[in-house]
Amino acid sequence: MTASRSSPLRTRSSPTPGGDTAGGYVAHMSVEGTDRSAAALKAALLDEIAGTGLFTSAAAGDEQPPADDDVVDQVVDAAYRGSVAHNERMLASATGAAADRVDADGNGWLFFLPFLPFDGASVVRALDILDCIHLATGIRPGSTVNALDADVIDLVVSFPFDRATQAEAAHSALDLAHTWFGEAGLRPYRLDAGHARSVTGGAAAEAALQRALRTAVDPLGVMAAGRYA
Repeated sequence: MTASRSSPLRTRSSPTPGGDTAGGYVAHMSVEGTDRSAAALKAALLDEIAGTGLFTSAAAGDEQPPADDDVVDQVVDAAYRGSVAHNERMLASATGAAADRVDADGNGWLFFLPFLPFDGASVVRALDILDCIHLATGIRPGSTVNALDADVIDLVVSFPFDRATQAEAAHSALDLAHTWFGEAGLRPYRLDAGHARSVTGGAAAEAALQRALRTAVDPLGVMAAGRYA
């Protein structure tokens, strides 16, 4: 029996038809199956992608590896093959220090992790909020849209900052993300320690339900004691 494998596809699009891809979008897809079925599926997907006319380029990762200076592309391409070989490079690229020195020498990196409905309006709403956060704080958020299935998007929002000069602004940006996404009904699925008990958007009933579920599942408070309580 032939073993299952994963193989990446990469597409790029421009904000305007026929425009430059700078400021555009890159999408990565993982194609899974046996060697034979994965190859057939990749060929079919590339044919359909070309037929839409919506993308400026599309390529199979096996045939067009990431550029040497594109750290994110290298990380994702490797991850779809089951490798974490480039993860350290991504950390160093974002913080300016290797993992063993990041706390002493590195810049800051905060995250906000909401779920979104899988529809264009929700993505546009989320990106509009991030633009407002940038205008309010001077911190430019990064965002990655991860399609988990046909219904849910995992939006990974990052706030990179210089710890010597931007720490206060970055934490203000994170506070605004919790407030404004909460008011839009877009809740984070993972909370940092500073927002473990935050309630936004008038969601007191939601917080009470979360506490009730926590009590039912973990009555002794053993799991992540002090958080999500």
